Amino acid sequence: MLELTDSGCGILAEEQQVIFFPGKSTKKGRLGTEHNTGWGLSLARKFVEEDCRGRISLESERGAGTTITVVLPTERAGEDEV
Repeated sequence: MLELTDSGCGILAEEQQVIFFPGKSTKKGRLGTEHNTGWGLSLARKFVEEDCRGRISLESERGAGTTITVVLPTERAGEDEV
């Protein structure tokens, strides 16, 4: 298990539901619009869940920070599954 934690501003509950989708971000540019970055967590989820058959989850509290948890299986896939 790997936990990544920051002490930033946290992520609103309604935004937590979408940040794993491609192109979604909680960051806003100077004009108040979405940066359209938001690819990192969607690619991480695909890699962890589909390629490695693991789990990735998020816990965040507004004003207290965010923790991303990655759990990977301890056994490798059989040769016939590759």
